[in-house]
Amino acid sequence: HRWPGFGGHPQMNHSHSSTHSSIHSSIHSSTHELRHPGFVGPDADYYRESMQKGSVSFTLAARLFDASQQAAVQKLYAWCRYCDDQIDEVPDQAEAGRRLELLRKQTAAALRGEATEHPEFAGLQSIAQSYGVPAEYAFELLAGFEMDVFHQRYAQIADLELYCHRVAGVVGLMMTHIMGISDTRALAYADASGRALQLTNIARDVLEDLGRGRLYLPLSWFEELGLAAPQHPQDFSSEAVYPVVERLLDHARAKYAQARLGLDYLPLRPALAVSAALEVYGGIGTAIR
Repeated sequence: HRWPGFGGHPQMNHSHSSTHSSIHSSIHSSTHELRHPGFVGPDADYYRESMQKGSVSFTLAARLFDASQQAAVQKLYAWCRYCDDQIDEVPDQAEAGRRLELLRKQTAAALRGEATEHPEFAGLQSIAQSYGVPAEYAFELLAGFEMDVFHQRYAQIADLELYCHRVAGVVGLMMTHIMGISDTRALAYADASGRALQLTNIARDVLEDLGRGRLYLPLSWFEELGLAAPQHPQDFSSEAVYPVVERLLDHARAKYAQARLGLDYLPLRPALAVSAALEVYGGIGTAIR
């Protein structure tokens, strides 16, 4: 469950009904793939439907972007979701590692401009070329996925912050290119927005993650509170976990406050879209409390 909606669980489908609105995508984006020989992927509907199935909240927020930005966000989502699913669907660590290495090779090839039959990588290629999204952001995200494969516990909040930066903050940085933000002062706020949303996901999904053998809550916080960190779903109890979850939500609240300061750097429509996402996910934190 990386960047909200990008992870192994369809974010927000737990608490929101499916959207009844479709997202308009630009003609420019749907014809861009046709210029890549060997690409036999779908049209813009594929990317739109990928996002609709995975994240109702971000589908709704994306409606506030203009058509070309909507299409780019949908392509970015499809690539991230595909990569995440490739890792999350495999319980064997060695096989997950092999898949991760393949994802790195496929991503590198797409960013070099090589033709691909995978629509997810063609979409990444399209937005990298159209919006100048730096390649290092894509590989940083994959490094975050690697943390899920090999590091399933986090001792300190700083360790968890690094994870959240890689799997969510980096996506915020990629979004600054799609939104056309040139002021580098906005980058820290974009990173904070991604981290805030990811921290909220973690607070919400503790029990589900335990079922997958993962615990994202900082172990040091359990120790400081004299609590035993749960190791398995059967160890879960609200009394033992909620104090740490509440502290994580406080930490996320500070990130939300920082992220909102960055809205001043955004044009109107992107500012509305980002603000909507922050409000929706902030509401999840309120519901948890």
